Amino acid sequence: MHDSKRMEIGWIPIKTGKIKIRVYGFAAAGTEGTVTAELNGVTTAARGYIRKRTIIRAISKLHYSLQKKE
Repeated sequence: MHDSKRMEIGWIPIKTGKIKIRVYGFAAAGTEGTVTAELNGVTTAARGYIRKRTIIRAISKLHYSLQKKE
């Protein structure tokens, strides 16, 4: 599925459930990684080189997708 050797999973609790965040890659400085964010069956993904910025981008995409769905 993913060719990276590093994976992290985290949850952010919110009023309507938990946002599940999966982080793949970012093993060494300057390597590419992928972040997926999921809430209530809606999943978004973002790819990038800077871990923090990529996590924020995935959560922003999730927020936009949920607003668009309403």
